Amino acid sequence: MLKFKVGYKTRWGENLFLRSGERSWAMEYEAGELWSAEIDENELFGNEDNVEYYYEVRTDGIPTRHEWRAHSLSRGAAGEIADSWSDIPGWKGAGTAVPVFALRSGDDFGVGEFLDLAKLVDWAAATGQSVIQILPINDTTMTGEWMDSYPYNANSTFALHPQFINLQAAGVVPDEEFVKLQKELNGLEKIDYMMIFAGNHDTERIADMLGHSVPRQKLVFTLLATLRGIPQVFYADELMGVSRDMRQGHGGLRIDFPLDWQNNPESVEVHDHFRRLFTWRKTASAIHNGGTIQFLRRDNTLAYFRYNDEQTVFVYANNSHEEKVIPWEDYREFTMAGAARRGAESKELVSGTDIVGGNKVDFGQEIRIAPLSTMVVEFE
Repeated sequence: MLKFKVGYKTRWGENLFLRSGERSWAMEYEAGELWSAEIDENELFGNEDNVEYYYEVRTDGIPTRHEWRAHSLSRGAAGEIADSWSDIPGWKGAGTAVPVFALRSGDDFGVGEFLDLAKLVDWAAATGQSVIQILPINDTTMTGEWMDSYPYNANSTFALHPQFINLQAAGVVPDEEFVKLQKELNGLEKIDYMMIFAGNHDTERIADMLGHSVPRQKLVFTLLATLRGIPQVFYADELMGVSRDMRQGHGGLRIDFPLDWQNNPESVEVHDHFRRLFTWRKTASAIHNGGTIQFLRRDNTLAYFRYNDEQTVFVYANNSHEEKVIPWEDYREFTMAGAARRGAESKELVSGTDIVGGNKVDFGQEIRIAPLSTMVVEFE
């Protein structure tokens, strides 16, 4: 009798099998993330003196992954065979991943340009790097609006985006007006890029990164719904979807849409929180085009106001594991009547409505916020 052992860290619903040709044998889990199977030598070898075999993963009975390279075994081998999972052999090297628009130099015109790639290559070579990765650089110009900034929505597989052209190299004379505008654009702290997101197909699922924490997932969506910019949500994140198998790379992120999400209390809780916030957001003008003033404390909390002439919204996030009292007096420079940011005729901010809970909130009283939770208040 031969006993095979291999180390493999499985996820829920996964089991290991040893396969040789068309035959397979179920393995049993042992402590220490080991899987083993006992197989009769004659059953494995049949009339052969040598066999090849490999291990495969099955999820709910369906094969989903197997080793890159098979193992070889000769008849008469030792009774216990300890294997290591054979993964794809890979070349390793250091490199830099950066969008072209983020490559900034004094020769630019407010955004990184094609010629900046030469500088990047020189720097990468000088620092011993082996690879450079950039986002797509094809032309996406269609509407002339901010939506054209999405790099994966190209209008051509051949045309390069004109925004990355170096104007001087294209024949534009850098006169006084040119230099003035160039200095103004290059002096901006960041590009006015309107899309914001917490997760997408290039990152782990939000629920994976947050340890499948419902309170933290709800906190993320509160920020996404109230910060400046146009929120982008990767499908099923609003239902607390988790990756299928991160060892599969990006393929593991692309899960089937959970049609049975209503049977999962955690999915329902996150969905309802998401729906309330983003339904309210549709008509919240201060969120769409208002200003922002932020109050940052060193106690793992965040407070900010979104405001315009029509509406003022207060957001408080408690990312700590302790209950917090909202320090309303700390925000008096903004909340007092006639605050400079809100105008001489503005009234004192005292009471409003909790958008998520629907309750009235009176900041004349002490307001306590539970650990890992948020409050969004629209003022009357």
